[in-house]
Amino acid sequence: MWNYSLVNVLNLAAILNMISLGLTQPLSLSSKTFLSSAKKAVPHAPVLFIHGLDSSKHTWRNVNALLQNEGINSVSVDLRGWGSSELGDRNKFCIEEVVADVEEFVKSHNLLNDDRLILVGHSMGGRVASCYAAAYPSRIGALIIEDMDIAVRTNPVQMDESTVIGFNRSFPTKESAKIALVDAGYDEKRVEKWIDEGRLKQKDDMSWWSDVNPEARMLCYSKILTSTCGEEALQIMSSESTAEDFQCYLMKAELGSACSDSSVSDMKRILGDRLSLKEYANSYHSIHNTAQDEFVSDLMSIVKQTSSL
Repeated sequence: MWNYSLVNVLNLAAILNMISLGLTQPLSLSSKTFLSSAKKAVPHAPVLFIHGLDSSKHTWRNVNALLQNEGINSVSVDLRGWGSSELGDRNKFCIEEVVADVEEFVKSHNLLNDDRLILVGHSMGGRVASCYAAAYPSRIGALIIEDMDIAVRTNPVQMDESTVIGFNRSFPTKESAKIALVDAGYDEKRVEKWIDEGRLKQKDDMSWWSDVNPEARMLCYSKILTSTCGEEALQIMSSESTAEDFQCYLMKAELGSACSDSSVSDMKRILGDRLSLKEYANSYHSIHNTAQDEFVSDLMSIVKQTSSL
């Protein structure tokens, strides 16, 4: 059972200052929108999904479809450098730019810009979602962090910077795509699995495209995951001097979780009883795929709870 609580937030000054001064250069993000059927549509807050490392909007496809069947609108987006979104200038890659991308996307999307949204971020996407929610609390009806803590982390995949800088994600053949990703540092079995999952896919012109981008992975670690931005965002959420509030949830996998017990304890310490925590039995890091029915059921409950406020 969820223990519903309220989380207070104020604007993330550094990000807002950069955006207000025109120091960010938002990129256009690729996305996919799933509109509910007219017969089942119910009044509710829309849901925006943000993927994690080595992933894209494609990871949410089944969850999107299940929500659509239940009358709930949702949108999944590719962050810069992942899926079909371009990376932009690698020298300007930072959490401020990534958050600015999301804000520009939300502002321009007619499903998202009129109402408070349910923001769901998986893994690294949870870190991004936390920072966005701290910067733009008036946009948020509820924040869901799927299996991500606030610990500072280093890249477990050994990568040669000279190999991944300027990585071209378009390939003439499947085999050339596999070779390039293995050369970048990924395990061959992992790459084979990505082909089965659709993270590497054949396009209409018979060429191959990789939603996975080792250069974006390296940048996400060096600029986001090795920083304290996650903790800083939660500190802002815990402030009592803000007029905005929303519910915050941490969904934690039981098996192979990316969340350490000590870091989860830090999250509880910062947010206190304003953090709702649930562990999913027999689930792995990608809870929305390995415990999908329970994940969707809980998400629908949060949507309904938020929409009734």
